[in-house]
Amino acid sequence: MPRKESAKKSEIWNFFEMKPKSDRIAVCNICKTELSYKSSSNNLRKHMLRKHPQVRLNSSENETRPMISSASEVDTNVQFMEVHTNKHDGELSSTSGTASTSSSNPKTIISKPAKMQSTVSTFLHKKLGVTARKTIDEALMLLFTHDFQPFSIVEDFGFRKFVSALNPSYGLPNRKTITNTLLPAKYEEVYNNTKKELEGVDSVTLTTDCWTSSTTESFLAVTAHFLDNKFKLKHRVLGCESFSERHTSANLASAIRNILVEWDLENKVLIFISDNAANIKKAIKEDLQQKHFGSYAHTINLIVQNSL
Repeated sequence: MPRKESAKKSEIWNFFEMKPKSDRIAVCNICKTELSYKSSSNNLRKHMLRKHPQVRLNSSENETRPMISSASEVDTNVQFMEVHTNKHDGELSSTSGTASTSSSNPKTIISKPAKMQSTVSTFLHKKLGVTARKTIDEALMLLFTHDFQPFSIVEDFGFRKFVSALNPSYGLPNRKTITNTLLPAKYEEVYNNTKKELEGVDSVTLTTDCWTSSTTESFLAVTAHFLDNKFKLKHRVLGCESFSERHTSANLASAIRNILVEWDLENKVLIFISDNAANIKKAIKEDLQQKHFGSYAHTINLIVQNSL
């Protein structure tokens, strides 16, 4: 019988899942490697350190994210109600307070439990399971990988209050955890998935461009365009490299060649599309010996500029 999810408390299970219908095999979410698992997660942790060293793990295997701190135990002190017997009319009058033994009137002491005070612990939800926490982590990462929000958003007071109101049991990771653990793991996962996608295609069209930032830092980007096995057009950025060399055709060709080798695309390129700059055209046509097609948008832009 497969182990219950509640038994998995280590953060390592953010990166592994049990193989369906098996309680002995764990599957890495990043590279899909199957590993033997019995009772200890040491084998899984060693795999992460050996194969995915850029994903930083906490030093303690059982270390988990801090949750909302609970308040002190509920106050269960007993209050006492004094019941005074009125000898004249037989009526009962009562006053609440602590019990007293010195009184001129006969009293009957009846104890009653005090009303329980509402504390934080009264409203705390159960701890999230591994699957639920991973689902929320995945949604959180979309803020950065899709919406390009700054990592510092997780430290903003309003955002933290908002997340806590939605689910008080979710321990929002800090910026360090995101940059050192969650983001590298997501990068590895996407990288491996893209590798498998490209292994199954016969040809790709590549677009490339160079630009310089406002701080005079140069970049070179290469993007692949291809049809998957369902004839759906896909686009994948293969590299966006800082380019500190001079923008000669030889240097550009060398950088592009390294990207092609990394993704095993040397023999799958159908055509390159770039602007009409002489250096990039020479890099593609002469140095890389690939077909080149100039960007229509760049050509029209040059025509307009020349006519002004």
